[in-house]
Amino acid sequence: MTRRRVPVAVLVAALSLAAPGSRAAPPPLLPEFDPAGIRDVERAREALAAVERARGELKLEWQRREAECHRKILVNPCLSDLAGERRAADHRLRQIEVAARGVVREHDALERSRLEAERQATRTAEDAKAAREREARGAAREDREAQQAEKAGQREARDASREERAAREEARRKAREEEAARRQAEAERKAREAPANAAAYEERVRAQEARAAERARKAQERQEAAARRTQERQAAAAARTQPAKPAPGPEEGAAAAPTPPAVPAAPPAPASPAAPAKPAVSGN
Repeated sequence: MTRRRVPVAVLVAALSLAAPGSRAAPPPLLPEFDPAGIRDVERAREALAAVERARGELKLEWQRREAECHRKILVNPCLSDLAGERRAADHRLRQIEVAARGVVREHDALERSRLEAERQATRTAEDAKAAREREARGAAREDREAQQAEKAGQREARDASREERAAREEARRKAREEEAARRQAEAERKAREAPANAAAYEERVRAQEARAAERARKAQERQEAAARRTQERQAAAAARTQPAKPAPGPEEGAAAAPTPPAVPAAPPAPASPAAPAKPAVSGN
């Protein structure tokens, strides 16, 4: 509900027309703005604007009234009444102003609190967002570092594998070189010992041939002795089986002399063992 605004000049005139000593209370200034009824900030701002306008109007009105007092016969009582009216008007305007400014301050404080809460909420949201972004960047950095560490480990493993393969290859190469050196040394040693070995081999061959010839000779002698003993036994046996005859004459005896049995041929001598082949002397 919109209240009707009463001009300040009308109220001042009503104050001035009030008879001295009258018990009727003069109408208050700005009655539409009760100090106890100012609750919202819009109404408070309207009251403050009205107070400023009233003060401007009252200033001109006080000047005019003071000039009128100086034209009257009873100047001092007029000025005294005017001063009382001014004090009452100033007190009324001050009450309205204090109440309105309190509402505005409270509203401004609430607005500042709201804005501060909004700013705090914004900062909190921004901080949370920044924290999430930092966490995301940290997680991404950790992932990159983990990937880099994994790649580094793979590189190290590959390098270690290459080093191990190189070490094994180097060991095999050294083993081959050592084996080749050993064979070369063995070949050189055999080359140095070849003449002595050949002479010793020939000596062993000659000794074996001599022993074989000796064994063959002894076997031949045993065979011949056996054959003679056999012939002697056969002759003795034949002499025992034939009857005794008169002694023939020389001629008959010669003609009748029995022919001795043929002596069997001696068995052939065993062949000499073939001489073993000489080992080939390798220059390797």
